[in-house]
Amino acid sequence: MKVLTVTLNPAIDITYLTDGLEADQANHVLRELRQAGGKGINVGRVLQRFGGPTKAFGLLGRENAPVFLKMLGDTAGPTCFFYVDGRVRENMTLRAGDACMKFNCAGAAYDPEAVSDLLTMLLRTMESGDFVAVSGSCPKGMSPQALADFCQKIKENGGQVALDSENVDMDMLHACRPHVIKPNIHELRALTDLPADRDLEIKK
Repeated sequence: MKVLTVTLNPAIDITYLTDGLEADQANHVLRELRQAGGKGINVGRVLQRFGGPTKAFGLLGRENAPVFLKMLGDTAGPTCFFYVDGRVRENMTLRAGDACMKFNCAGAAYDPEAVSDLLTMLLRTMESGDFVAVSGSCPKGMSPQALADFCQKIKENGGQVALDSENVDMDMLHACRPHVIKPNIHELRALTDLPADRDLEIKK
């Protein structure tokens, strides 16, 4: 069994470590980090470090794809990317001690043909029983139903879907029934329409 990863909206993650996060003041950057990212890419990176069989699938905006690929190297294992118009989004994180601010860009728009080509190649690579980690946000314009259809095709061909995306709702989950989901606290509250402020509420 292997784990294939899918990142439909990858990112170049830029982190600035600063001496403060004060408004209307000159905060100084102490250190800058740049990394090819996206939740699926990060899953592949961890699997690669532990020696697990994996392959990373994704979409890349043509404009800065070479920059992304140079940063990524072979850290997420073998890759299979499909190119779309636009740019790989750049996400920015500002950190000062324990304080953190995040700015996430939208990235390239949804390209149904590219997503279809990616799915075709994914299904050719996948064997029955393989896990497919579909992770991260969707391209701008891709509906929850389109994501549900994508996941359903994986299931129909014998794959087990691990879904980690902010672009899901209960209707979508009922439509495709992934093997496992991993909502963060904000996504859990949105899915359940409950506050989920305490451990017992979260468990329920």
